[in-house]
Amino acid sequence: MTTSLSQIWLFVAANAFIWLALGLVAYPLWRRRIAPQRYLRTPEAARFLGLSDRTLEKHRVFGTGPTFLKLGGRVVYTMDDLTKWAAKGCRKSTADKGHGRILPTTRRVDRPSKGPLA
Repeated sequence: MTTSLSQIWLFVAANAFIWLALGLVAYPLWRRRIAPQRYLRTPEAARFLGLSDRTLEKHRVFGTGPTFLKLGGRVVYTMDDLTKWAAKGCRKSTADKGHGRILPTTRRVDRPSKGPLA
């Protein structure tokens, strides 16, 4: 029994999707598309972090929030910057000091201490 070239081609074409899904055939590099980095506006970034929009805005104003970019008049965040900022708060226990600290969104004002002459 001889198989023709057209029969072989029909078999390969019919099973190509299955072979790709199973990883039996490598997808050519020139066909792969690398997704561009996604930027999140303040409401999307706040939802990602589980914060309110206003809280994230306060962090930005006080300089305690994640790194942001200004594109024109728009403030945007990268997913990497949000993840890195959130990771500063990682702790293993309540007694663990961790490697960083996420400050609260209140403005820190150094007030002079009331001494004996005040």
